[in-house]
Amino acid sequence: MASDHMIVELQDEFHVRTIGGRVRSAVGDWPEEVVPAMEIRPVRRSDAASTTAAVVSPDGVFEIRNVPPGKYCFRTMALGWQTVIGTILVDPKAPHERRLLIEMPLGQ
Repeated sequence: MASDHMIVELQDEFHVRTIGGRVRSAVGDWPEEVVPAMEIRPVRRSDAASTTAAVVSPDGVFEIRNVPPGKYCFRTMALGWQTVIGTILVDPKAPHERRLLIEMPLGQ
C-alpha cells in the first residue's frame, strides 16, 4: 500500500479467544471509497502463504474465523491512513467478550 511508510506499532498485545473486532478511523467515519483491510500471520512463520486477510466492513467490523491458538502479527491498512501493526495472542482461555479495537491515524 502507498501509506505503508507511515506505520504505528502498538506495544500492547491483544489477548483474545477469536480474531474479530472493529477498525476505527481516528478522524471519524470512513469515507465511502476507503476500504480498510486486516491481515494476520503466525509470528513464527514468515512465508506469504501463511497470511490470512479480511476486508473490513463499511462500519469498521472484521472477523477472521478458524484461527488456531497461537501468536500472530497483524497489520491494518487503508489508503491514506497510517498502517497499524502489532501482535495478537489467540488463547481459548481468553474472555469471550474480548475484541480487538484498532484506531488508525490519518496519513500525513
